[in-house]
Amino acid sequence: CFEPENLVNASPATVSRAGIIYISDAELPWYPVLEALMNKATQDSDRDLDSVRIPQAIKDGIMPLFKAHVDKAWDFIRRDCKVIMHTSLNHVISNSFWLLRGIVNEA
Repeated sequence: CFEPENLVNASPATVSRAGIIYISDAELPWYPVLEALMNKATQDSDRDLDSVRIPQAIKDGIMPLFKAHVDKAWDFIRRDCKVIMHTSLNHVISNSFWLLRGIVNEA
């Protein structure tokens, strides 16, 4: 995973070869990222997201929890935690989704 904090030092050739499209958290907030992942995971297609489907009831229960707590948790992390490896909020949200998907898959 190529997850830099920014692409200031990346050459155009590096960006082009890697097929990277960089969109900052300021331009794309976390909620649409999570919503797109959840919408895709609640569809019935067998090809989407490695065939693991998240039931609509779980999505309906989880989304309000994310909405209520993510911004507060992210503020706490930035303000009160010693971060070893900085990453974007969208990356944290994406990883949270994949962890949730794994838990749902085991249930």
